[in-house]
Amino acid sequence: MPGGMAQARIGLLPLPLFLALLTALAVAIAVPEGGEQVSGLLLPVLGGFMLAEIGGRIPWLRNAGLDTVLVLLVPSWLASAGLLPDGTLMALRRLLEATDAVGFFVTVLIVGSVMSIERAALPTDTARLMALLAGGTAAALVGGLAAAMLLDRPAIETLALTLAPAMAGGLSAGAIPLSVAYADALGAPQSVLLARMLPPLIAANLLAILFAGAIALVERQHDRMSAGAPRPSPPKAPTPVTSLGRLAFTCAGLVVLHLISSHVARSSGWAAPLIVLLLAALLRLADPLTAGPRQDVVVLYRRCLQWLIHPVLFIAGALFTPWAQLVEGFSPFNLLPVAAAVGGMVLAGAALARPLGLAAADGAVLALTRAAMGGTGTIAILNASRRLRLMPQAQILTRIGGALTLALAMAAIGALDP
Repeated sequence: MPGGMAQARIGLLPLPLFLALLTALAVAIAVPEGGEQVSGLLLPVLGGFMLAEIGGRIPWLRNAGLDTVLVLLVPSWLASAGLLPDGTLMALRRLLEATDAVGFFVTVLIVGSVMSIERAALPTDTARLMALLAGGTAAALVGGLAAAMLLDRPAIETLALTLAPAMAGGLSAGAIPLSVAYADALGAPQSVLLARMLPPLIAANLLAILFAGAIALVERQHDRMSAGAPRPSPPKAPTPVTSLGRLAFTCAGLVVLHLISSHVARSSGWAAPLIVLLLAALLRLADPLTAGPRQDVVVLYRRCLQWLIHPVLFIAGALFTPWAQLVEGFSPFNLLPVAAAVGGMVLAGAALARPLGLAAADGAVLALTRAAMGGTGTIAILNASRRLRLMPQAQILTRIGGALTLALAMAAIGALDP
């Protein structure tokens, strides 16, 4: 194999290894009996990395932070069209049900995202950012609910399945655990709930990017430079290398935390992700006593995101995202509340900017990051507005706002559960 091809990669896999695994997948699918387990393991890995690679090479998807969405939507369509082997999907579903692998991955996401918020990197003007968060969230709720009333949509349904997912901080750390919590509390299929959450989640991020680009366009036309932005936080120090032994110990600790939260959830009726979130928050507050373990959790979390997020998204698309319901959710009737919510964020951010000592455009853009699909969505919004200098503040708003939205939505759905 030529040197260039040997150095090439598909996602994180070297091309020779990817081709070898692809051959193994083809053989496993062709075997009449006994190959389903192997193909069930290989299909999401190879499919997830391949689709992520394709999405990363499409500029408009990559620049909009939507390349990972491709990893979820394509498997959903392939499964609905009958283009994925039924035996492989059944084996994959049985494996996930037997191991609760998705539930454990959600635990890692929640704990890792909470532990990765660096208190030392918080800006000195936290109060201003929290005011933006509260104002933007309130305006989004008012706008979204007003639009729902005009459409004669139930307010609780709009809050739970439209506005909360749009502001929960993304897909992996927001919509997926939210759908798991809803399914546990209501006894509804998680696949149906996640399919209904995805359209507002994606649309909110797209609209936020469009609004941010419009802000930059207006600024260029008037040749004005923004002023009064929050001071950037010092760059984060690189995460120290953690030994494999410590990572294994950390993984075991997270397994124990997952088992405890699952047991408490069954006995108390609370959603397991909410219990994990509360426990993680308590551990984060005790940071002086848990600095070493916290670092190990963050390292494991980042490696899980790097290696597992695309296979997990592929699984979510193929098994948990019905294509027909997903397409149905993109109707104007369902998206109008999202547009009103994102518009409310812009107006609130611009209105609060002057009292908080910010430029109006900076306040509007920071408020828009409440609708970001995680870190990539935040980058896309800031890049569209030409404000990458606001990255530390925007990431804080996205993470804290998403965590608060997730906690409040889980608590509310638990309280409403008969």
